[in-house]
Amino acid sequence: MEDILAQYGRDYRTFSPLLLDTDTLPESMLEEDDVEEVLGQISKDLNFLKIVTDRPAYFRPYIERMYEDTGLVVQMEGREEISFEGINVILDMEKKGDCHYRYMQEGILYLPIYKRPWSPVKTSGNLDISVPIGYNTVIVKLG
Repeated sequence: MEDILAQYGRDYRTFSPLLLDTDTLPESMLEEDDVEEVLGQISKDLNFLKIVTDRPAYFRPYIERMYEDTGLVVQMEGREEISFEGINVILDMEKKGDCHYRYMQEGILYLPIYKRPWSPVKTSGNLDISVPIGYNTVIVKLG
């Protein structure tokens, strides 16, 4: 995360993320929830965190632990009441659906963790779509 922030001229001290919770839960109890893993990685030295979720009970132990351990008051909101006040990075953990272009605002870095927007290939006049796969790019012809 620190490397990504540095690429955009930001530092971890001013990192104020909004975590958009997943829309796909783990298929079994043995699978680790990716959201929990990300929270574990970014929690150190956080000064601000807002979680947008439809499952607030899942995050209560984490929120209580963060308050007890660091004094951080984690804010939680439902998906229909998202406020962008105080945030400068959105970590979109959803796996389905499109990128939330309405969340892309000036001063806010939007990071769709699992989603990649399809973009037209600029080398041809067709409606070809460039799809990155690993280090390679596959061009899908639509016509």
